[in-house]
Amino acid sequence: MPEAPSDAFVEALLRGEHDARSSSVAVEEEARLHKRALDGAGVAPLTVSSEVAAYLAMRRAVTSLDHALLESLGHVVWPRVATHARAWASFASAGARIDLPRTQGTDALSIALAVDALVLDATRPVEGLASGAARALGLAREAAALAGGADQPHAQYQAYLALARARRHTGRVPMATRLVASLLRSAPSTYRAELAWEAFLVGLRDRVEGDALALSHAIAAATAGDRALFDAASLSLLARTSSARVRHAEARALLTAIDPFVPFANLDRRTFDFVSCLRADLEGLEGAVIDASDPDAPIAIAIVSPTGVRRFLAPGRGLLGRIPQVSASEHGGRTETAILTLAAAPTGLDEESFFRAVYGFAFKKALHDGVLRVLLTRVRQAIEPHARLVREGDRLRLVVEAPFTLVDPRVATRADNAVLRAIASDRALSAKEIAERTGLPLRTVQAELGRLVDEGVCRREKDGRNTEYLVEDTVVREPSRVLSAADLAR
Repeated sequence: MPEAPSDAFVEALLRGEHDARSSSVAVEEEARLHKRALDGAGVAPLTVSSEVAAYLAMRRAVTSLDHALLESLGHVVWPRVATHARAWASFASAGARIDLPRTQGTDALSIALAVDALVLDATRPVEGLASGAARALGLAREAAALAGGADQPHAQYQAYLALARARRHTGRVPMATRLVASLLRSAPSTYRAELAWEAFLVGLRDRVEGDALALSHAIAAATAGDRALFDAASLSLLARTSSARVRHAEARALLTAIDPFVPFANLDRRTFDFVSCLRADLEGLEGAVIDASDPDAPIAIAIVSPTGVRRFLAPGRGLLGRIPQVSASEHGGRTETAILTLAAAPTGLDEESFFRAVYGFAFKKALHDGVLRVLLTRVRQAIEPHARLVREGDRLRLVVEAPFTLVDPRVATRADNAVLRAIASDRALSAKEIAERTGLPLRTVQAELGRLVDEGVCRREKDGRNTEYLVEDTVVREPSRVLSAADLAR
């Protein structure tokens, strides 16, 4: 077996630097070829004869979804790399779970493998229920801190992508947006497909390509009401993502949440909970349908019928056909929330339970009876002639005569997320600029900014006479420089 490259060479290689030493030339050149391929220079290595070269080939196979290469790397003579390759291959094919050992070494390759193990562990729960998302976030933060401290760009890229996904799934969409926007500026072409997908899901539309472009075509077809084109685009997207397990699950969840006619039995758990109105988010996926140019555009619609209530993402309205939509004039969507609360309770609700569900605090008749009466009057006005509001003692019940739809205000971009999204996706902005971008009142923006500064989520900076705001990210460092194709050709 050729001489193994030195620690100095491995450290320099994993940091994206040239190596000027002359010993172990054959091994070093081979590892450099793998590094060039990972950096997007278009070089395809043919053999693997050192552990560092095997690791770089494994990293490239994971990034490019090259499962044949992963399978072959599962049989190399370097146990650590072989185990990692088998674990990723098993994850991609939904096979038996292979838990990776946490490498304890302090050399560059051991740290890279430790980051890889954390990223795989953080990626697996993301495809499941929200209960695993908090753990995934902790693992991704650990991987990001380890990769940043080691100054290894590709370890940083994989860790930061995992962190962006975990943040999105735990409702930290603006922080995910900030991170993805940074990666879009610096990551090499090998990460383009993953980054384009993540960018689309957090609402960034600067680079829509690959699977993200296929998803945008499906969304556009649904919005236009073209059922045949939507079905064709959906099948195409699911076929495209079949080898990317997490992306395939996310694509399927989005498409079935858009289509108001998918049988409940065909929904995965997170989509079922969203469609059934058991939860008001789709674990961060709803950002794919948010229109950044129109902050008032609805995210989700609900259809109320004699058989119950069903929620779907707003583009699906075009697929629904001629079903009337009701609306209320008052700000805040309280009437719509009240209608949907009753629609989800076929046997009705007592006044106290109904009031708490709509307003979020306890009902006190002496204080709130007038408020409740006004709300019920608005409900009656909104639902006629499609439904009736029936009072039976202290119980309220909705009797639906014919199907109707209404915007579900419970699925909305929170003010703090809207403010953070504006800051995270661009340069530092003033409160006035943020208000203009989000459509929120200036006072609301100023109040949210003050709270976010107090919480340490963003920071103020003075620019002459102006005060500007930036997202503060204590976990992530700017990724280290990766050699460009031009650098590598020298």
